[in-house]
Amino acid sequence: MKDGISEKKLAENQVFFRGLNAKVREGIENIKQVADEDGSKADLIDENTVFEFHCECSHNHCLNRIKISLADYEAIHKDNASFTITPGHNIPEVEDVTFTCPAYCVVTKHKEPPKKVTTVHPIDQ
Repeated sequence: MKDGISEKKLAENQVFFRGLNAKVREGIENIKQVADEDGSKADLIDENTVFEFHCECSHNHCLNRIKISLADYEAIHKDNASFTITPGHNIPEVEDVTFTCPAYCVVTKHKEPPKKVTTVHPIDQ
């Protein structure tokens, strides 16, 4: 295991980062709502707009950001076992890299993520 860190702790780190990204998504929705209320319809924000999300790796002190469109981010996270991470931040003992591009990788956990991942910070709120 990564530096003797338990699988539970690795999962908790990812839950934390997914929670931060839920706040990013909430902020995006708030911006769109305010624009709609002002009659400007948030023309500059659509599903292809690229945002910076937090790396959802298991590393305790990672502060990396991932540039990804809102549509891609949401599509990836329909599977609660998938996380977006900075390339090279995967931990092969607990996850497989299922997609890679220059900006980010997608990893899928070997085991079902803890219930907290799907109940505390679900992607479809």
